[in-house]
Amino acid sequence: MSGVTGHPPRCEGLVGDLDARTFLDGDIAAWRAATASAELVAPPDVLWSPAAAAAVRALGKEARGVPRMALLAPIAALTSSPVWLARLADGAGTAEARQARALALPEQTFDARERVLPGMDLPSGALRIADAWVLPVGHWNQLLWANLLALGPFLWSRLVGASVAAPFRLGWAVLRAASVAPEDVAARLNVLGRGARVHRTATVEGCVLGPGARVGAGAVVRGAVLGADAVVEELALVEGTVLGAGARVQRLAMAKFSLIEEGAAFAGIMQLGVIGRGASVKHGVILMDMAFGQEVRVRAGGELRSAPHGLCGVCVGDGTVIASGIRVAPGRAIPPGIAILGDPAHVLTRLDLPEGCGRAIAREGRLEPT
Repeated sequence: MSGVTGHPPRCEGLVGDLDARTFLDGDIAAWRAATASAELVAPPDVLWSPAAAAAVRALGKEARGVPRMALLAPIAALTSSPVWLARLADGAGTAEARQARALALPEQTFDARERVLPGMDLPSGALRIADAWVLPVGHWNQLLWANLLALGPFLWSRLVGASVAAPFRLGWAVLRAASVAPEDVAARLNVLGRGARVHRTATVEGCVLGPGARVGAGAVVRGAVLGADAVVEELALVEGTVLGAGARVQRLAMAKFSLIEEGAAFAGIMQLGVIGRGASVKHGVILMDMAFGQEVRVRAGGELRSAPHGLCGVCVGDGTVIASGIRVAPGRAIPPGIAILGDPAHVLTRLDLPEGCGRAIAREGRLEPT
């Protein structure tokens, strides 16, 4: 995962280069380009927020900063990846040389600017959010958390902004909503790209819709990012979720706090999950995120490790298809490029019954009189 072998870093549980993975309204490569600076260096599988870059710059002329982070520490611990961001006075040299120089600097800690999110609790305690985050993304669960942590600041910047005009935007949204209720105001703060469409009966609050994105009748979409040509079909529920370009949440599906990558189609029920590029999850599939009475464990680096904050959904590999009626236990990563079918014994194929039979039981694919 660290990229020290000279190969591009990858994301465990998914295939292809890490830089091509979905991140907010683009991919990791685009995020790196937007936050890159000749003076900043970090491990190749680590991302950072603009607030973290500012915090490291404030440490001094040359510094290697490690955030103090109750929320972020368990996420980083999943793969034991080094989590730091360094500032070098001279940005010249090869990537390997700059890494070596950064590692020679003494570690300094900085405040991740965490704060408790009221009313939201995890098995590990109160949910915190962090502005100055530095996170490895070499594992599918870390990629998910990075998207979720970056989602709030990203939406705020796109919907409200940080300029002197921000209070006026908020005030105008309040006037248009004729209410100060957060959900009413958020409904007036959406950003729609060229050609994006929202059905008049849909509820869309605090979202960014890319060009050509579409939300169908009766759907509910809150705090989400829809990439170009992404679709949320009729009566679906999507909250706190990132959809890559061309991704689709199908009719009656539910996706909460999840990542659905480019070209994937999801029709089941999911929380804290990742659906890889081109994967297809059919109706009736449930991807679980909690194990009652026991901790959720995730495979990382060939070992089973505790899931960050006690919760973890399911990763569906690129191009994998899951047929109707399948339930997947939390913390699992389904390999890419396979088709998973249900047990034939649970599908009724023989429906012949004696005349006058008014009650039957389904057993091994057939109906039996009771």
